[in-house]
Amino acid sequence: MKTTTVKFTGKEKIEFVEEEVQDPKENEIVIKTAKTMISTGTELAILAERHTHHLIGRKSWCSYPWRAGYINAGTIVKKGKNVANYREGDRVLSSNCNSIYWKCDQTEIVPIPDKVKDEEALFAIIGGIVLPGVRMADIKIGDSAAVVGLGLLGRFAFKCAKLTVLYRRLESTFRNSDWILPKR
Repeated sequence: MKTTTVKFTGKEKIEFVEEEVQDPKENEIVIKTAKTMISTGTELAILAERHTHHLIGRKSWCSYPWRAGYINAGTIVKKGKNVANYREGDRVLSSNCNSIYWKCDQTEIVPIPDKVKDEEALFAIIGGIVLPGVRMADIKIGDSAAVVGLGLLGRFAFKCAKLTVLYRRLESTFRNSDWILPKR
């Protein structure tokens, strides 16, 4: 099976590369992309060699040629013999590259619920990247916080930080309140 993949082949160079997708091994699946998303922060920084890893000389993660993308929703078209929890035709979400077809291990995907559109499901990957960072910051009421960069990830981080403080305010209100119950 042939696929076309978006690759960054050098600074400010993009190519659509035709590749062969091998049949899945026993624990792997092949997925046909329905929707994908491009992060204007991470991906454009890699394309322009402005990503943190480029700037500090640790290019291993984002060396050229780099398969662009890390947010993908699609449908399973083939599966290995040991894949029991998924069927061909199932809609799934993964953090794989921007490619028409892609192959991955069954542990690298999650099912997309029927009521969730593919384009909505893509944002779960962004939340999964951002939320742990906001939680590690341990923002409390009265703290100041700054989000540097308001691309897609930065905007999500900002919203999560605001929700964290709101949750803490509500939690504080309920824990520290003296509840006065009416006498009966």
